[in-house]
Amino acid sequence: MNQKNEISLVDENFDRKRLDLLKANYAKEASDLEFELFINNCKKFGLSPEAGQIYCIGRKEFKTGQKVFTTQPSLQGLRVAANRTGEFQGQTVPEYLDSETEKWQDYWIKDTPPAAARVGIYRKDFAAPVMIPLRFDSYAQKFNGKLASMWAKMPEHMLQKCATAASIRAAFPDLVSGLYIKEEAHLFEENEPIKIEPVDDDRLQKMIKAFEGIGYTIQKLESIIGKSIRMINKSDFEYLQDQFKLIKSGNGNHDTKKLGTKTTLLDKVKGIA
Repeated sequence: MNQKNEISLVDENFDRKRLDLLKANYAKEASDLEFELFINNCKKFGLSPEAGQIYCIGRKEFKTGQKVFTTQPSLQGLRVAANRTGEFQGQTVPEYLDSETEKWQDYWIKDTPPAAARVGIYRKDFAAPVMIPLRFDSYAQKFNGKLASMWAKMPEHMLQKCATAASIRAAFPDLVSGLYIKEEAHLFEENEPIKIEPVDDDRLQKMIKAFEGIGYTIQKLESIIGKSIRMINKSDFEYLQDQFKLIKSGNGNHDTKKLGTKTTLLDKVKGIA
């Protein structure tokens, strides 16, 4: 980080030691400029990365393929920022709209998603809570026409988090306008979604066993692909297949930086390479 950034970032709350720790643990891949913007937003909103109130999130741009880092608060972070104004008076119990009865209720036990959700935010001197109802079909995140993992598992929880965030922004527009939590950020990205092709579970299990047979743990595999083994896609699988073939041939041209220098592979690899 250059001298200009050091002068502009360091103060009594963000000394050099803390900045170095934040960069290493919360914004390792961000550029100096992106990191400076992130820290300035931490100061502006009075939020702590260490407490999980604000994040420096990297997303790949569809057109350029480059990873760009931006500031993103958690829902708790929005609540903390609103509370510091001295005018935040709490919120209502989340309510869900049943499409069959067309009535709002404060619990949801159906297997199907609610039609909508709403959460009211109380602000001092406001006559009524600020409430922004959100439709599930408009907010739910999808990949290739299917609901994203968490939206499929707990749709009512995801939707009420988005509704809470929307109502906080509406109640405190001068404070947090334009800040979106991760559960709703996909709605405001200009980039086209990246299509992810899943891997058949049987093939994945064969690959895991093959790697374990030559001394590679699941943790090592995850460090190679940079994600949970359960999130592996077709591209990741094909990359590992190529590495298997190179290791098996013994020509030494595999990715030794990630995979090491193993030159033999058990016969069980034959079924997936």
